[in-house]
Amino acid sequence: MAMKKVRIDVTQRDIERAHAGLCPIERGAKRVLPDPWVGTNSLFLPGMEVSLPARAVKFVSNFDGGYPVKPFSFTVRVPEAYVR
Repeated sequence: MAMKKVRIDVTQRDIERAHAGLCPIERGAKRVLPDPWVGTNSLFLPGMEVSLPARAVKFVSNFDGGYPVKPFSFTVRVPEAYVR
């Protein structure tokens, strides 16, 4: 299965419009991947789980804890078939 690096950008708008059911990382991931869901340490796609990099895990922890967060970007490797 051919893998591809995908950049996920979490914008200020993603942060401002996020809520309990849709975190900022998930909002950013939706622009480049189909049906993503974000957990504490992972990004879930239909039929697969991808580990989040440490900085994204820290972002999730801070956001969920009510601490201030800033826009950032990170990359994950996913099968090419998942890339929009």
